[in-house]
Amino acid sequence: MFETIDYLQSGNERQQLAFTAIKNLRILENLIEYDPILCGTLPLGIDVEGSDLDIIMEVHQFVPFAEKVVALYGKGELPVEKTCNSGYASNKSELYFQRV
Repeated sequence: MFETIDYLQSGNERQQLAFTAIKNLRILENLIEYDPILCGTLPLGIDVEGSDLDIIMEVHQFVPFAEKVVALYGKGELPVEKTCNSGYASNKSELYFQRV
């Protein structure tokens, strides 16, 4: 996990495209109160065709969070998959911007 994505600027082609997409969306700045962190295979440079960008966040109030994400990036309802991991509530949402 990485707290800054600046290193992606000098990474491989897909990392550079990811950097541009994340910056264009301003997702890290717009959702800063949720401590967003890019994680997964792409930041490590071990991604494969079809890999996506994973951004984890700490959310305590899911409804206001979902409303904010929809207002910023979506139309209609934000698809949310609710799960419980190790006794902690977890929501997974998917946003589509562009292929990287």
